[in-house]
Amino acid sequence: MTTVIAQSAGVLHTSAWTLRNLFGAIAPHLAVDDEDDPEVPAFTRLHVEIRDGELRLYGTDRYTFAVVRHPLTTTTAEYRTQFSIDGDDIRRLGDTLPQYGQVTLLIDDHRLYISGADFVHNIPGSPQYPLSADWRALFGRHLHPADQPTGRIVINPVYLARLEAAQDLQQGTPMMMHLRGPHKAVIVTFGDTFIALIMPIRVNSPKNGEGETHPLDPWFDLLDEDN
Repeated sequence: MTTVIAQSAGVLHTSAWTLRNLFGAIAPHLAVDDEDDPEVPAFTRLHVEIRDGELRLYGTDRYTFAVVRHPLTTTTAEYRTQFSIDGDDIRRLGDTLPQYGQVTLLIDDHRLYISGADFVHNIPGSPQYPLSADWRALFGRHLHPADQPTGRIVINPVYLARLEAAQDLQQGTPMMMHLRGPHKAVIVTFGDTFIALIMPIRVNSPKNGEGETHPLDPWFDLLDEDN
């Protein structure tokens, strides 16, 4: 498979399985539009970002917020882009991508171009629907290097079920859940590949989280980036 790049872009050569998992890990966190009750477009779209040689995918429906990061095969450290893709396009992509084989994902300023041995998907994006706040600022309000997990929290199990889609991103790595006390989001990580926030619906009395760990260090570099 040969990929010709005629302009600034990011390229990821990977397995179809990996690409399905990258997009599939974020899809459950996107809102689904209802004709009778339309959603804010930013919440129904998957947001794509390239920065520092990495692909970042993220999305939220207000109740959970998830980010996936993955190193690109080819790009430049200077190349940056940020746009969003309609959530329905991402769900259709998950239904049509093969289970096996090698694929190439090419990302230019506002487009995903995915090709394999016998297929091509050209998915247009748009810079017109950004989230109202930068995702780093949101996570920065919940993540601090000196924090110690503490307390008990009650969350909707429907939101926990969304995490299943991310389990194959980093096989052999356990899912870690971190509690930070009353009225705080639950932080969920799979190593340095996937992180999500799950918002509480009510809070029990705080309880000392002695002995718990929270391997969040690999994410603080992203939170320190300028917008």
